[in-house]
Amino acid sequence: MTLKELSDIQRQFDERHESDFQWDTTISQDNIPMLGFTLLALSGEVGESSNLVKKIWRGDCSLREKQAELQEEIADIFAYLLKLTYQLDFDLEQAYLEKNRKNYERFAKYAKDDK
Repeated sequence: MTLKELSDIQRQFDERHESDFQWDTTISQDNIPMLGFTLLALSGEVGESSNLVKKIWRGDCSLREKQAELQEEIADIFAYLLKLTYQLDFDLEQAYLEKNRKNYERFAKYAKDDK
């Protein structure tokens, strides 16, 4: 399954989401607050993941104990990324490949010479 297909699944879910909030709103110059809200929600999920890692790191629990919970939080992060791709109408796969190419050019001098 492609990221585009997953983005379409997320859009379909958001269109059917029973809430007073319109989760499937396209983001444009006319509704920048929606971009802010979606990024805030994404940040919240990153924060929840970070909080779990903090508890694991300080020894309150083990990674094994929190693995399923951490997996759910990371899946939530991914859902918001998918949401942003259709709300902003861009291809995440292409954006990633382009960014990866730029990073390779930028950081190639740090790569080990395999020869």
